[in-house]
Amino acid sequence: MEDKRTYEYFENYEPAAQPTFEEHLRSGPLPKKNWVKVMIGIDQSLALLHESAHGQGLKMTNWDSDRLKKKVESIEATTQLVGSASDELTDVEASVCQVILATTRAATLLREAALSIVQNPKSQSESFKKLMVKISDWLDEKAARSRDPKEDIIVLIGRELPTSFHYFHRAFMNLEALQGIALFLRFAKGYTKPKTEGAACIPKETLAQIREKVEEMEKAIHDHAKHMKTELEKPGFLDLLDFLLERDVDKQGEVGKAIQGMMDEAEIEEYVGQMRDSWIDGLNGILKVRVGKTQ
Repeated sequence: MEDKRTYEYFENYEPAAQPTFEEHLRSGPLPKKNWVKVMIGIDQSLALLHESAHGQGLKMTNWDSDRLKKKVESIEATTQLVGSASDELTDVEASVCQVILATTRAATLLREAALSIVQNPKSQSESFKKLMVKISDWLDEKAARSRDPKEDIIVLIGRELPTSFHYFHRAFMNLEALQGIALFLRFAKGYTKPKTEGAACIPKETLAQIREKVEEMEKAIHDHAKHMKTELEKPGFLDLLDFLLERDVDKQGEVGKAIQGMMDEAEIEEYVGQMRDSWIDGLNGILKVRVGKTQ
């Protein structure tokens, strides 16, 4: 599969040495072949975690050593691909893909230990612990930003507003990662004791700690979305009209004149209202995404 979309039909009036008009409009890297491959791998990983959390997937008896080996190879190949596709993935996508793949690999390690098909249980257990640290550290870092996403908001007319793509992209991607981790926790609760001495397992206290972090991060994302929605629903949002037309300054600038030259005031007011409604719809979408039970 390959993305063969073309942007050549966009009129470009930029100087020859400058980026095209279409490039100015991009909100991130242009997805290509490697992006598609990475997303297929992530979709397969999430599907496996979902099946395993509900008594199927890795818990099925047909997951023998050969099948597990092939799955591990697939996870490792996708992990390497994330690194080589850095020019096609946003920073958020790369981060979320890495933690989902780490979570899936942790699930396979638990299954390998349970089937006693590990040649070096101690080494395998250390690998599992490192993955748990990676997942825990990711949750700590992203939860802090979710509580105060100042890089993804702007302040206009005295209220916080989302910077559209970046705010929503980060929130939805992080919620998807949380869903994957929550599915892993449901699967992992059956592996709190080692099958053999030194084999990988997830202690109940570790399970509880990660579960708590997942719930805290989900709450942080939703709480901030509620705050942004409240800001948008406050009376006086049409003050943004004066801001756009630069009527709140002594002398109207070129931007205000240009906007007023393209639309009359009624059209601008309608546009501002549609923009506000669009932001609220997006925030409602964030609030509808629930991570689900982690136990």
